[in-house]
Amino acid sequence: MKRNKLALLVIVPILLFGTSKNIVHADVQNTPYNINFQIGTNVSEMRFTWLSPLNNKCELEIAKTSDMQNGQYPSNCFINGTTTAVTATESVQNKPTNQNKPTNEYSNKVTVDNLSPSTKYTYRVGDGTLWSQNYTFTTGNPTSGFSFAAFGDPQIGAFDNNKKSSLPHASLIDDENGWANTLNQVTKNHIDFLFPLGDQVNNYDDLATQQNEYKAFFNPSNTANYFQQYPIVELEGNHDHQMGTYYSYHYNQPNLSLLGQTMNSNVNNNDGDYWFTYGNVLFMILNANDAQDLAAHDQFMQEATSKNPNVKWKVAAWHQSAYSEASHSSGNAADDPIMTIRQNWPKLMDKYGIDVVLQGHDHEYTRTYQMYNGVPVNTTKTNSVTDPKGTVYLTLDSGSGSKYYDFKSTSDHTFSSVFWQQYVPSYSYITMNDNSFTINTYRTDTGASIDSYTITKTSTSTTNSTSNTSNTSTSQTVTTNPTNTSTVSSYNGSPSSSNSNSNQIQNPKTNDSSLNNTYLIYITGICGFIAIITAAIIFYKRKNLKA
Repeated sequence: MKRNKLALLVIVPILLFGTSKNIVHADVQNTPYNINFQIGTNVSEMRFTWLSPLNNKCELEIAKTSDMQNGQYPSNCFINGTTTAVTATESVQNKPTNQNKPTNEYSNKVTVDNLSPSTKYTYRVGDGTLWSQNYTFTTGNPTSGFSFAAFGDPQIGAFDNNKKSSLPHASLIDDENGWANTLNQVTKNHIDFLFPLGDQVNNYDDLATQQNEYKAFFNPSNTANYFQQYPIVELEGNHDHQMGTYYSYHYNQPNLSLLGQTMNSNVNNNDGDYWFTYGNVLFMILNANDAQDLAAHDQFMQEATSKNPNVKWKVAAWHQSAYSEASHSSGNAADDPIMTIRQNWPKLMDKYGIDVVLQGHDHEYTRTYQMYNGVPVNTTKTNSVTDPKGTVYLTLDSGSGSKYYDFKSTSDHTFSSVFWQQYVPSYSYITMNDNSFTINTYRTDTGASIDSYTITKTSTSTTNSTSNTSNTSTSQTVTTNPTNTSTVSSYNGSPSSSNSNSNQIQNPKTNDSSLNNTYLIYITGICGFIAIITAAIIFYKRKNLKA
């Protein structure tokens, strides 16, 4: 009997160990995280993204909130999307030979169009079995004007470099709390979307650290769902760029171009320029991590403007600021190409008649004079202009309080109309209509105004554009949707016709280790475990009786 007891003590742990792999997999929940959505090509389109731990189905369920009955979605509200294995390149700045590797995550993307204006929608995301909670958002109606909030680098996780912040800065939680406080204040006002200007996260070379930073960026509050309730417009900073392809799996940009794209470890990063319209405004988002290829950005802007010839306003945005006044103001390193951009990119802004440029990177606030041909049009300090020539450039300070830079007295400041640095989180609240564009910038601790600037146009023509927009070079066309996301023609999930993807960027994929039915595997594993234990007990009792 002692032998039998000893055998049982040995066999059961072996059985438990042998089945533990299946049990662990069965316990894995395909819970969506980093959920966000972006404005599409225009106001009627929204583009959803989330990450998940398993390669299961990608489904969005969405309906007008008024059509919901007892919390239930109407029929035909399921929309299928695409799921792609997520990859990243750690330490890409310091070790450029590092390889792009799988992260054991999956990126899920769904595009919805034909949304009605000024309408509240309810949605959830998941794999058709396991779902997120329900979220709501309200579509805009920019025909009568709109507003949005812009932020300099949130850079969640930069607390270790931040010795001058007015906020606590000892941990990731401190950055998270500062970011949540800013978003809380911003969303007390009406906004159509949130617009962080790059460096959403901080870490350069450790994937696990950056993963935690992304989670803190997308969900900084336990009581509010900012990026699940408001669309995001975003761009890639130098810190976001350091994980190679990883940045691109978190967002779902409209009209994403091959132009302006970067590459790490011989793999395309899917981070090119992109554009969208909102009302009578064309937004062109440029990738300043590709600062040297002026011809690519030129071609992108030519194609974007030629497709939208009737807009009244043009806004460009990128991360590394052309005109700023703190530590980065004269940098020209690979990830800090300030002087390269200052000497070249304003030529494109002049050429295509850009009204406003929004930038980050230097963690301080600067508003230039109206700039044309690289110099101020007029150096009279003012808070409003009418039918101006040239472009105003804004560099926004930290939106979270994570890190700040000091004024650099030895740099050129001839372009500067307003400079501000008080080591306090801030944001710009921007309102637009057919005739005016107003930028109000506030500090978050007191709510006091830092700066205000209004551009007024009295005619429908763009007064600061030049004749060279007639360039019709089409040697390389803008290629949209490089991640092959599904598009539907209406909120109830009816699919639109699919397009050929032969010219799209192909993401590297890893071997599929997905579980097709989590619940089935879980039940099977438990039943098998119970059967084995039962058989072992019966065997033991029978042997014991015989003894």
